[in-house]
Amino acid sequence: AYPELEEKQAMILKLIAVEEESFSRTIDQGTQLLDEIIAKSSGSVISGEDAFKLNDTYGFPIDLTKEIAAEHHMTVDEETFCKQMQEQKDRARAARKNAGADAWAGESNLLEGIPETEFLGYTEKAVQAKVLAIVKDGKCTQSATADDKIDLVLDKTAFYGESGGQVGDTGVIRADDVVLKVSDTTKNHAKNFIHHCQIQAGTIHVGDHVMAQPDWERRAAIMRNHTAAHLLQASLRKVLGKHVEQAGQFVNEKHVRFDFTHFAALTEKELQEVEKMVNQVIFSAIPVETRQMPIEEAKKLGAMALFGEKYGKIVRVVSVDDFSKEFCGGTHVDNTAKLGMFKILSETSAAAGVRRIEAVTGLGVYTLLNDSLKTIQQTAAALKLNSTANLSEHAEQAAAQLKQNENELEKLHAKLADQRVKQLIEGAETLKNIRVCTAKLNGTDAAGLRTMCDKVRDKAPDMVAVFAGVNGAKANIAVAVGKDALKKGVHAGKIAKAVAQLAGGNGGGKPDFAMAGAKDLTKLDFALHSVSGIVSDFIE
Repeated sequence: AYPELEEKQAMILKLIAVEEESFSRTIDQGTQLLDEIIAKSSGSVISGEDAFKLNDTYGFPIDLTKEIAAEHHMTVDEETFCKQMQEQKDRARAARKNAGADAWAGESNLLEGIPETEFLGYTEKAVQAKVLAIVKDGKCTQSATADDKIDLVLDKTAFYGESGGQVGDTGVIRADDVVLKVSDTTKNHAKNFIHHCQIQAGTIHVGDHVMAQPDWERRAAIMRNHTAAHLLQASLRKVLGKHVEQAGQFVNEKHVRFDFTHFAALTEKELQEVEKMVNQVIFSAIPVETRQMPIEEAKKLGAMALFGEKYGKIVRVVSVDDFSKEFCGGTHVDNTAKLGMFKILSETSAAAGVRRIEAVTGLGVYTLLNDSLKTIQQTAAALKLNSTANLSEHAEQAAAQLKQNENELEKLHAKLADQRVKQLIEGAETLKNIRVCTAKLNGTDAAGLRTMCDKVRDKAPDMVAVFAGVNGAKANIAVAVGKDALKKGVHAGKIAKAVAQLAGGNGGGKPDFAMAGAKDLTKLDFALHSVSGIVSDFIE
């Protein structure tokens, strides 16, 4: 019943494997973040905001958040979490409603009975047209005057209406003493092209005849980038395989953003191969042809259709010889040479099983090369070089020297830490056959505290170490219990919680190591002075 599943079995299996790996990474990252939230918490409830952020930003399931919270004798503010989830759904629903062809609220009713607009922008740079409708402040009107912001519908136009990932045209509409600046063009399902304008001068009336003239320099740049998207998809399919299909695109005058189905990040070699292939087609100066034809004929020619898109009986096919054939209603250059050059800016993940490439053409490449050259020259100047020759060699030498300095600094820090640990161990208090040491370490972060704890625990198995690291208005508390002290019934998690609560915080953890947060720094010294009594209560 579904032959596509069999055809794409290998691709589906790879995507499942990628999803499993991705989810595993999500769980690891989310668990680490949740541990930090618990350590910094001053109460017994994880806020709904934190739970929502874990779920929305990091993909960490709410059920896991609740389960881990319970292990620390904490709960989750589910009411706030559910409220934020609903708000997110409402925002998404509103965004979908405001997107696409019917983005203009109420347009279907307002423009009911208005004939569809004839689009002549494939071949014409300017068009004489008649005003069919004027909409101001959400209502149809017979006229509008200077400074008014209006939506204008014409019987014909050269302005392209946003669709298929290509942005709408901007430009100017004129008539005698009337000038309208067009900031965007959209279209609805009734094929009315809606020109979003502000009147610069004069008064416009329904029935007036006007000249509709898009910003052709901008349109030409958009056309270059749209044709580049077609060449990019064809190249990706040749380099990566036939499983590659368009999953979305955005084309404007500055760049092209192309999303496509693929299961892994592209290697540097693959990116170079794709980029080279696109440029070879550009440099070959191949004509770009557009034809209207029956959909069945287009399919026989091998033209690619967008998955899930609905097409009529007659479709428009854009072809670059036999290299690329696609169903497309967008605007394109008539020869690949007009793209000038193609350069990939980035390749990233857009979603599970979907990759994203951003690229530039023409003047975009020229600007990129100029900026890159400027950066190279500035780098050479920073390294006090008179020329950019052998820049990479000099940069590698500077990086190696920096690494050496960092290693020496790290060794010095380790030596100082060892000395500090030695002092703490020597000054430890003996309590019922175990030793206890405490310290407030200003400027030490959570990682630094953990390192100090590990050193003390390794050197003194009978030691209970409680360290507070102060950073700004907050403090982290770390507790380490040596293996001999563990046998006496001492529990790091319970000590961390008790000490933190004395300083307005909370936390917990495992028997041998735990972290907590303290919010009231004025009580931190008191909390540290109370450690001996707290530890004494736990010794069996």
